Amino acid sequence: MRSINEYREVKGGAMSNYTVSELPAWMDGKSKTYGWDALVVYDRRKTNMLLHQQYVERFNSDSTISPLTIGLPSSEYTTEYLHGLKLGVPKLSFANANLQSSKADLTMDMVGGLIVSALKGAGVPERVVSIKQVLPLGGPQLTMTLPLESTPGTVTEGKVTLDISKGEDIRANFVIGDFAQETVGLVFKIIFQSLAPEKKVFSLGTLSGELNDVLTPESFQIRTMASPLGDRKGDEDYGNGGVLMLITFKGGLAGSIPPTPDPGNPHGFRYLIPEDEAGNVYTGAMLLSNRVFFDKVIGEGLKKRLGNETEFEAYNGNGHTFWHLTAKAGSISVPDFYFQHQAGPPASCKLTLLAPVFRFFFARGGERLSVNRSHNGLLLSWGSANASQGRVQFFDHQGSPPRDRDYFVTLRFPYSYNQNFKAVVDKRTGVIDFQRDPESRFVSEVSTSHWFPNQEEHLALLKVAVNDKVVPVVDASFRCLELPSVNTLLARNLLFSGTDAFQLTDAYVPGDLALFGHIDPVRTSMTLTPSQSLIEAGKSQQFEVSGDGVSNLLWSVQDTDGDTVDIGTISPAGLYRAPSVSALGKGYVTVLVTAEGRQHNNAVKASALVSIIDSTIAVNPVFQVLAAGEATRLSADTIDGSAPEWTLLQPEQGATLTPHEDNPHHRLYTAGPKGSSAFTLDEVQVKAVGGAPKRVKVLTPNRPTTLTLRVTDSSNPASGEVQLQVLVDDEVVDPEVNPYTLTLLDGGGELDARTGIYKEPNSQQTSFAIITVTIGSGPFGHYGFLVLPLPLGTYSAIPAMFNEDNPSAVWRDVVVSK
Repeated sequence: MRSINEYREVKGGAMSNYTVSELPAWMDGKSKTYGWDALVVYDRRKTNMLLHQQYVERFNSDSTISPLTIGLPSSEYTTEYLHGLKLGVPKLSFANANLQSSKADLTMDMVGGLIVSALKGAGVPERVVSIKQVLPLGGPQLTMTLPLESTPGTVTEGKVTLDISKGEDIRANFVIGDFAQETVGLVFKIIFQSLAPEKKVFSLGTLSGELNDVLTPESFQIRTMASPLGDRKGDEDYGNGGVLMLITFKGGLAGSIPPTPDPGNPHGFRYLIPEDEAGNVYTGAMLLSNRVFFDKVIGEGLKKRLGNETEFEAYNGNGHTFWHLTAKAGSISVPDFYFQHQAGPPASCKLTLLAPVFRFFFARGGERLSVNRSHNGLLLSWGSANASQGRVQFFDHQGSPPRDRDYFVTLRFPYSYNQNFKAVVDKRTGVIDFQRDPESRFVSEVSTSHWFPNQEEHLALLKVAVNDKVVPVVDASFRCLELPSVNTLLARNLLFSGTDAFQLTDAYVPGDLALFGHIDPVRTSMTLTPSQSLIEAGKSQQFEVSGDGVSNLLWSVQDTDGDTVDIGTISPAGLYRAPSVSALGKGYVTVLVTAEGRQHNNAVKASALVSIIDSTIAVNPVFQVLAAGEATRLSADTIDGSAPEWTLLQPEQGATLTPHEDNPHHRLYTAGPKGSSAFTLDEVQVKAVGGAPKRVKVLTPNRPTTLTLRVTDSSNPASGEVQLQVLVDDEVVDPEVNPYTLTLLDGGGELDARTGIYKEPNSQQTSFAIITVTIGSGPFGHYGFLVLPLPLGTYSAIPAMFNEDNPSAVWRDVVVSK
């Protein structure tokens, strides 16, 4: 594989990143923002890392997606019920590097919920036949592709949002019942497209601090572009590139999309992030258009600082033309200047300056006052001349002036001023200051249009007088002159609003204001490692802090949902210990670990997510009803990705457990033949290294189930207690007339077989209860069963059914972000 230097040799530099000195040279005397007020480009890999950090912090806000509860009919007899399906806060990542067809992915993790499959036969009430848990383990996700050319960004009242209404290719990486991934994605696509427009936005955050009037973004577009070696398959840099922000400030107009860099066009657009060199790492760049920089920032600031009715020519260029400041009005006056001097002998000569007016115009004759680019900053230059009439009188040796010897001369006072200002980045604040060269000053000369006696003496003294009385007044107007500082915080961090993630190190003014620096791959100057982790209940996770000079750390932990009593503890050294299994009411909980401290006397804060699950392994389904000899696929995911250990706990019942698809995380379970009892309850144990085992329970009815067992309409599931009743052909069975037997086959809790009252267990770890009913025995008996997802108050209500004609009815309160 060729090195970067070898590519530079082969392609003359066109196929590699340019250096931090080559890029300003390419920009020299031009604007490269293509009509936009600013361009910002971030390294795509670093961008995706930082966006992940934002995703972590969004768990610590009110920005959530309402849990989705919905029924999806999958066939004439089968319905999939999604209970409390919780979507994680959306994660934004940029999927490619192509200016002409830029795309991003919006991903939502499925982090909780229950999927209950129910079967309704002809003349038989619906009953549960399968239960699956949705846990963070295993990575169930919904993903949406954003075509960036139709995903505009806006800034409204400080809130930075992306319009994702044109999102496409919504897809799921999981199945629900008999629904394929594509069908699941289609369902969510229909639901999403039915949402109100204001809910189809993705928040990038809120602009913080005082909004900089002229540099406050108003709208933007995003594109991606390949790095110079990022489009070459087989190269180690293949696929890398930049995320390009095209920004319009308040009152500005959108520009055009830059063309894809062409190695054969040295004047075309280039990849703006420089090569790393001399120990500096570059992962970001910004161009502030010279029009905005000179016209709105420097020009407006100078008008206020110079006063004296100073005005500059209005911008009259185009998107590619270099622009600089040229004064059209303004001046400095020096009042009360008087000069008269007589020299001699033998004949003396007196020079008197008549009604001198020293008014230094910024825009009259000569070189008008201007501010232009220079190699490493700005040059303020100005030059012209004042003129005044002088009267020359001659005196004889008696001291009498002969009138016919008087005459008038023109005295000229040319002046010039050149002041260099070096662009310097304050690396702590990111503000660009312009440091003046202390050697620069106002220079004035004296000359005359005619010779007269003792001229050298007169002009020398006149120059002394001008330097003594006039020059200080003019010089003082400029000596303390400071050019406005430039604070690009809001614009350069627009993708990471509310942070100072893009940190500047270099500034140049080749035409546009060109800024270079690096993206800190964290939201602040302090990070926690790991930023996102998954651990088992009762286990520990040690967090490490990175950041120079961080001290006085205070640690805290909070539940992201706010409904868990025991959320674990964290020590002063950053050791987090997860709560016990008994505290995980839903089988999982996600907490936010936060460290706050001081760094260089500034407050710093960083957070990390920890998802705690009741085992190192997640198994699905957790419950399944199968007929004798029927098969189903079981799946298991482990925290560390290791292969789980599968055990059939009742092999004597005739069931088999075999490998499936050569995947150690999958097994094919086949129910055994019909047994002698009415029901067979089988268990498969799945265990990961160092973790508590999980079990899959399979119920096989060995007799026809002609009895219906259900919860009465008068029951109050929220109380944790329900009344059961038995039906035959929709007729309620009177136990006094036809005695039946109720049995709590599995799941815990209490069942009063006489009254039919079931009370759920105190522990929320049990996710379902299996209750059977029998009348009689043997082949001539009647049988039925009921599966109750627990807790009763959560899963007893029948969810609204998905209706393609009114899809949003099942998701009325959903927000993508806020």
